[in-house]
Amino acid sequence: MKRLLIAAALGLTTMTANAVCPASLSGKYSGSGEYSEQLFMNGVSVIGYIEYHLVSVTISGSSMIVEKEWYAGTGTNGPVNAETPGVTPFTFDKNTCTGMLGNLTDPLYFVVSNSGLNIRFIHGKNPRDKHLSAETWELSKQ
Repeated sequence: MKRLLIAAALGLTTMTANAVCPASLSGKYSGSGEYSEQLFMNGVSVIGYIEYHLVSVTISGSSMIVEKEWYAGTGTNGPVNAETPGVTPFTFDKNTCTGMLGNLTDPLYFVVSNSGLNIRFIHGKNPRDKHLSAETWELSKQ
């Protein structure tokens, strides 16, 4: 039994060791994201609003193009809504497998894993926004 566990552990280590950071990002990705806002009610911090998103994007050159995006929010009082597609610039550092989406005034930061097959984003409160908020996204290459 111990030999089987050791063999399995070595096999997983070998597969993980082969994962490398890609030189660049490109192609179609899809995934989901969550956005939440914090409110204070009677001096108590509560989650006041949440949005759930599904998205399909194409990465080409130094741009991320949103092809389709849908969201449902706790405060929208209705069915799922479609977001307006758009293009956002991004930078990617192959040495650290990290990057930034948007510009320095309000960026989303991301990490790339699994040889470029997965991208995870994180974003905090917009400096000009009155709401305390955070969001996270996870995309997989198609």
